[in-house]
Amino acid sequence: MFIELLERLAITKQALHRPLRDLLARRLVRTGVDQDDRRLRRLTLTRAGAGLEDRLSGMQRAHLERIFTGAGQSAEAGWRKVMRQMARSDQAVRRSG
Repeated sequence: MFIELLERLAITKQALHRPLRDLLARRLVRTGVDQDDRRLRRLTLTRAGAGLEDRLSGMQRAHLERIFTGAGQSAEAGWRKVMRQMARSDQAVRRSG
């Protein structure tokens, strides 16, 4: 949902307005009313948006794979450990307020 996106990105509504408007204009994202709470807007990827996300994520995965191949398994394990700790820390911050 929109508020969750703002919280996850740690930005204001104003900061998100232009990029979101651009994504909507390019038909990469669509908005709809939440079925449970009609006051809320739900954001979803369009087919084109999902395709773009898949291509970008694929490029990122390939890039990380090349880096980890060069750096070795211990480097990858360390990176994964750091990322898990960051995710847990982020979740704890969101829960606390």
